[in-house]
Amino acid sequence: MLTSNPATAKVGDEIGIKVLSDGKPIATAVNATYDGFSKQMDTYAYATQSKADGTAVVKVTQPGLWMVRVQNAVPEVTNLYDRHVTRAVLVFSVK
Repeated sequence: MLTSNPATAKVGDEIGIKVLSDGKPIATAVNATYDGFSKQMDTYAYATQSKADGTAVVKVTQPGLWMVRVQNAVPEVTNLYDRHVTRAVLVFSVK
């Protein structure tokens, strides 16, 4: 969930987010990058951790197409898998 509007973001701004799982805030890794930062997989320009209340900010450092990604893994054992992973991705443009 966004707490600020990425459509109006410019270099130097912080984008506020709140990470929820099943409607409840969670603490988890928050990774962000922009197009052209790196060709390496799982390499991010910005990394932070959301607080216990789920809030985090991502600082916009470059113009371009940005992606913010969060992931939550919950132990859930079945005969097919041993955890349930959910991800959310936000993509927005910065001028």
